[in-house]
Amino acid sequence: LLRRHCSGQAETSFAPPLMSQCFNCCQSKSDDYDFLAPEQFIAPQATLDAPFAGREGQEPRAATCASCCRTCCLVTGGIIGTLALVSGFMSLLPGECEYARRSFHVDHILPKNAIDAGVPLPLQIGIAENMSVDIALGIDLTGLWWMDGNPLPEYLVSWAGSTAAAPFPSRMATLNNMAGRWAWSDSLLAHLIQSYYAFSTEVLTPMHTLWYNSSYGAITPVTEEFGEDFDIYKLTNDTWDRRPSYTLRRVVYGNGTAHPEFWPKFKEFLQTQQSDSMLIAWATDKDCMRRCQVLFSCRFCGLFC
Repeated sequence: LLRRHCSGQAETSFAPPLMSQCFNCCQSKSDDYDFLAPEQFIAPQATLDAPFAGREGQEPRAATCASCCRTCCLVTGGIIGTLALVSGFMSLLPGECEYARRSFHVDHILPKNAIDAGVPLPLQIGIAENMSVDIALGIDLTGLWWMDGNPLPEYLVSWAGSTAAAPFPSRMATLNNMAGRWAWSDSLLAHLIQSYYAFSTEVLTPMHTLWYNSSYGAITPVTEEFGEDFDIYKLTNDTWDRRPSYTLRRVVYGNGTAHPEFWPKFKEFLQTQQSDSMLIAWATDKDCMRRCQVLFSCRFCGLFC
């Protein structure tokens, strides 16, 4: 019906995407004057008196476009509303489900605390076994790192899954968009940013770092919105200057123990930003589940993902 309404044809095929029909309709019918004869542009008064000469009884294209857009919005809104209602009912059903996000207390980042609390480890700590970084490079990024000074509510990063080989310059690929390798505050802004990443990137999109030596490199972010590479300079074994925004500080060692200086500082900082000291991280590596659960319940998304 939408296709027939927008195109003025009897065809009822829904093969083209719903929104494409709306955009195509407006693009082709947004100009009131694109169907006027050339001579009508020569006589402005005639144009004003009879702007639609030869097309009596036909609706102006701008009006048709507006009508088309209203129909498109109503149909789309109705579909989304119906799906949301079904999704809400399904969320009440009992049973396990693969949630896209995991919310957790900061203390559960440490393996000992997570085991004592009987909860899964929310973040993947970088260790030699899950990193393939040539020892000849002399670059130690094991553990978990605090992005101290980051203007966004993005606080922790793991370099787990990184691969790099000697000699210099060496390009390191890091799959830090996978589950448990990036942590945000459990805030509305962080949820919105995370939802944006769900659509703008894919799980297996790597972050690249070009290392020129063991103490200097250039990071290419996963998303293109930042528009430039970021320099990273080694300050100490446990700190890196990620210019121009923040300092990377190791808060958890590769063996799962807390850094004696930076772990307490991070917890103190988090308390000032998030009174309940809660964080969020991706809990699934399925792009479909991440994107679907922006609007719908986990159980509903499980039907399609």
